Amino acid sequence: MTGRSVAGAFAWLALPLATIGVMMFYAFTVLERVPEIAHVLVPLVILTCIYAVALAFVVQRLMARVAMLLGEKKTTRRIEKDLVTRYEDLQNQIELLSAMRNVSHVVNDAVDFQSILEEVTRIVSDLTGANEITIFLLREYSRKLQPAVHRRGDVVLFGEEIKRLRIDKRHVYQALQHRTVFRYKRTNHVNFTIPLVADQESLGVLTAVVPLTGEVDEVAGRIEHCEAMLVSLAKHISLAIKTPILYNRAVMDGLTGLYTKRHFQHQLANYFNASRRLDKPLSLVMMDIDDFKQVNDGYGHLTGDRVLIEVAQAINNTIRQYDSAYRYGGEELAVLLPESDLEDALLVGERIRIKIADHKFRAEDGRGLSVTVSVGVASFRQDLTEMKELIARADAALYFAKQNGKDRTAFLSDGRCRMVTLEKGSKPPAEAAASDRKQ
Repeated sequence: MTGRSVAGAFAWLALPLATIGVMMFYAFTVLERVPEIAHVLVPLVILTCIYAVALAFVVQRLMARVAMLLGEKKTTRRIEKDLVTRYEDLQNQIELLSAMRNVSHVVNDAVDFQSILEEVTRIVSDLTGANEITIFLLREYSRKLQPAVHRRGDVVLFGEEIKRLRIDKRHVYQALQHRTVFRYKRTNHVNFTIPLVADQESLGVLTAVVPLTGEVDEVAGRIEHCEAMLVSLAKHISLAIKTPILYNRAVMDGLTGLYTKRHFQHQLANYFNASRRLDKPLSLVMMDIDDFKQVNDGYGHLTGDRVLIEVAQAINNTIRQYDSAYRYGGEELAVLLPESDLEDALLVGERIRIKIADHKFRAEDGRGLSVTVSVGVASFRQDLTEMKELIARADAALYFAKQNGKDRTAFLSDGRCRMVTLEKGSKPPAEAAASDRKQ
């Protein structure tokens, strides 16, 4: 019996004891006056005392039982709360595991890097409720972070499309350098900056803007929950990103971001065989940066590298999504145009040439310089039996453009090279293109 129970028992005994005291007072008063009733009154007093003691014990047991029930109720509530918390944690773990599984599936199912990035940002948005997500990737050559994908709601932008947006970049380099999570809270949202690291290699940074609603405790819990989710998911995102990055490193030039010559030969073989089998058009554009040695000698190799990078960007910004650009040699570049005849290829070649000629190049010291390219174009014909013949035709046209003033576009037709210089929006000589298709 606890002290509280004893105190309760005495409290419940107070009334019976008071009653007994009153009865005994009047009993002794009566006994003094009427001694004959003692044999009746004394047993009655004794029975009353026994009743009071028994009642005290009964009341104490009842109070102990009530206290036990109240304690069990509190325990039940605590257990229920723990079970709810555990259920929510398990539900969150299920959602996280499902997201991890989806990220793994993306790597196997997606056909290109942009599809992987788009699906990864969707998974992050669904898991955390983030309304704005950006993935920055570290360029291998410059070691600078470039935004690769940006999602705001259902709108997804890639690469150059992101440049016109004002994206919060604070802490991205600190997160990458120190491999540390940064977060800062605003009135109605919190910004997370998570480093993306796989196999001890820094790949980039993930930023997410998560809206906040509810009471202070709920907001604090949501912030901790989202951070834990993002940190766990970032490991799988890093692996998902590294897989295509490793592939790209094998097939892409580290300086320009264009595909390598080896990949060019592999892709051209596929396209060439398909054109022979299905009689589909295929065109090849070969380019060479004019007087590139003078750029290196006059401005330095760092400027030469910058020129190569900017020329590559101009090419990628001009060709179609299903065309592909390659670094064929030092300053020699190539573009494969599937499903394109000579007329279309000449238009593409001229657009690239004009875009590069109009671009304002800057040396490392800030001086302006003029850069042009010479272009040679060739298209597939059924009398070509090997892909090296197509390369030779484009190379011959390129050599002809270089020998005849540079900053020109040339093509091979009727067994001889011809020059074409198009004004913006004009058409190439259709009769020459048609003549070449007939051969």
